[in-house]
Amino acid sequence: MGPLYASTLRRLGLGGLVDDVLAANPSPGTTVVPDSAGALLDELVLWGEPAAPRVLLAQCFEAGVDEPTIVLPPGRPLDELDLIPETTSPLIGAGPRG
Repeated sequence: MGPLYASTLRRLGLGGLVDDVLAANPSPGTTVVPDSAGALLDELVLWGEPAAPRVLLAQCFEAGVDEPTIVLPPGRPLDELDLIPETTSPLIGAGPRG
């Protein structure tokens, strides 16, 4: 995690979780998210088995999110990327405007 992203998350009140992630990744190129920082994943990304992103996205809408943005991760296999719209499409359009 770079300094700009870390400082933005700190300003949003997620500093303790950022510290946990940074401590677990002392060198560039590692991607460890310790259990202690799992809440950071919930705040920032849709993740988990196919049903889990639906629950997380529904919680976003319930919290008042109007237009969530879903960005596909770079460099992932096509079959994995295909799962993203499949798991979120039942909820896209279900938000306040949909």
